[in-house]
Formats: sequence, C-alpha cells, structure tokens
Amino acid sequence: MGKQSVLRASAGLTALAVAIAVFASSTDVGFAQAPPAPPAGIDQIDPDLGLGLVAWSEDRGAGHRIYGKRVRTNGMAVGGASSGAFALTRATGNGVDADSTGDQRFPALGGPGLVWSERVDDVTGYDLFAQRLHGNGLPSGPPRVLLSAPGDQLFPDVVAVANGYLLIYSEDTTDEGDVMGLRFTPSLVARGAPFPIAQGEGAASDPTVARDPAEPDRLIVHFTFLPKDADNSDIYGVRLSETGVPIGGARGGIFPVIATPENEYAPRLVTGTFADAVRNSKSNASQNVFLFVRDDAADGSDVYAQRLRANGFAYGAPFKVAGGLGTQSWPTATIIGDGGDDSEWLVAWADDAQGTFDVLGLRLRFNGIPRGRGHVLVGD
Repeated sequence: MGKQSVLRASAGLTALAVAIAVFASSTDVGFAQAPPAPPAGIDQIDPDLGLGLVAWSEDRGAGHRIYGKRVRTNGMAVGGASSGAFALTRATGNGVDADSTGDQRFPALGGPGLVWSERVDDVTGYDLFAQRLHGNGLPSGPPRVLLSAPGDQLFPDVVAVANGYLLIYSEDTTDEGDVMGLRFTPSLVARGAPFPIAQGEGAASDPTVARDPAEPDRLIVHFTFLPKDADNSDIYGVRLSETGVPIGGARGGIFPVIATPENEYAPRLVTGTFADAVRNSKSNASQNVFLFVRDDAADGSDVYAQRLRANGFAYGAPFKVAGGLGTQSWPTATIIGDGGDDSEWLVAWADDAQGTFDVLGLRLRFNGIPRGRGHVLVGD
C-alpha cells in the first residue's frame, strides 16, 4: 500500500510510529534559537508523541522538515499552539551538500530518540534516518542513515529490544507494499539485513509496534492491509519474538484486528501498566490504547479507538475519539503521569477542520473515556 499511502499523505490523509514514554516535567528548559515561525495557512502533519515531546512534519517553503515542541505533564504544549517549536533534526547531506536536508516525513519518537523517512532526491526515494535527542528534545550529534535502499521506506516505528532496537517500516520494492524489520545497535549501526514481517499478495503498510504486556518477551505489530483486488483496507496484526521474527512466519500467524466494509488505516498501538488504584484491583493492570482512522462517508475521516486484549486481539466495539468537520487523521498516543492512579493517555492527531492541518490533543482516562475537550498542540 506504499503508493496509496503516499497519495493519502500528499492529500493530508497521512498515516505513521509511537514511543511509550512518561512526559517530561512542566519546568521549562532553555532551547537553542527557534526556527522562524511558520507562515499562516500551512499544514502540520504526521504527528507523533513521546519523550515529553510532540513531533510533526511541515513544509515552510523548502520541503518538509521535522519539528518538535515540549509537552507538559498535563498534556499542554510549552509555548502554546503557535510558538515553542524547534528543529528536531540536523542536516543530513554529505560532501558539498553537507548543509542540506531532504524532504522529511513520518517522525517516530522512541528508541534512540527519533527516526524518520527522508527523500534526498527523486531518484533514491525515501530512506530511513535516526537522530539522537538530548533529554530536552534538542538534537545530539549528527544524524545517521539506518537504511538506504531502492524504492521508498516509509512509516517507521521503533521499539527497544535486547542489545539494541527493532525498526519496522513499509516498502514497495517487490510489490504494492510489505512490512519489514531491521535490527540496529545502540550506536545506530544496522545489525544484519532487513527481513519480512508481513509479506505476500496485497499491500501491507503503516506498521506500529509495541511490547506485548501479556508476554514481555514478545512484540505486537499492527498494520494496514489492502488485500489483492479488494476495495477497502483493514487492520491486521502479527506477534513477534524478541528478535523481531514473526511467530508463524511472514505469511502465517497474521490475524485480523479491525475488518469492516469501510476503509481503515493508520493504526497506532501503545501499551502501558497502571497501578492498582486505577483498576481497584489487587494486581497491576496492563492496558492498551489502539487507535486507527476510519473513512467517514459524510466528510473526510475520523479517529477511532479500540479496546484490545493483552495479546493484541480486539474486544468490544470501536468508539470515536475525534470526528466532526473535515478530516481527522494520523493518530498517535503516549502515557502521561507516573503510572499511578492519575496517569492517563494523551492522544494527538492531525485535523483540518479550520482549513489547514493542525495537531490536536485530547486526554483519555485509562479506560478510553475522554477527559475534557480536544485542544491545539501545534498550529499557525
């Protein structure tokens, strides 16, 4: 589904990777000089949450760049909706182009700091990069190329595993789209070659990965899947070993998560553990928040949430998190709080109800019930 996903992205209906992190304290920390404010009327898209940050992509006239803004423990952005932004990446060029940066999309916070897709030129397509981040969110050291290969490597997500990290992404080099994995070391060096996670007829894309709370040595991946000759996309899952190898193989072991007559895409999975008081039970409770986008026949698309069992299978009915006028797309989430009874989910998404895309946020209780109303995290 690589080509279809890129078309969605170019229309603002983007889809992408999420880190699980406790948000930073509300105490402000000084930053390097912020980039010029964006001109009014541009899109802030591809949001991701983690490490006390919200990250997003926007084009201020020279191609998409990835920016960040700190977020307080109450889910509000430092600097408000229209200020406080800073560049999350340093220049990625080489040689005479050392100060240049390509078109950057689909940031994913987590692992070593930040991973993303970048198109340096129209020939090589989108490759995968990583940038270490300081505790305050500023870039640390030079960026590194994680994978440069034919075709487009898109929609990365990353999770910490033994002796390094596991990167998952989608590519369209052999067919319409496959979900692939790549292990790399703490020093940002690839360990081995890419390997398939979901591969076969049809288009698999937009993957998200999280650790299985039921079995901590297992991982869960969800992804968008458009079967061959099908009219609509659904969301499927597969469980992985700690090394990233699919349990049941890249063609077996895949199970449906959300399958309806509507188009569903852009899955985002976050897992966490909340203390006893949250559930009024005698043991800690592992919880999942699973988000996805569903096409709205009346107007654009909406963001939905779905309860999941610890093993990644759905139960109960999906419920709407964000809807209304325009398009709500590319959802992401993280945990705010310390894991105690005041901990919540913070959900963010791209919303064009005002004419261009802004990044909105909403706090959810551990059981998915909204707390308060949505607010603008990033706008112009």
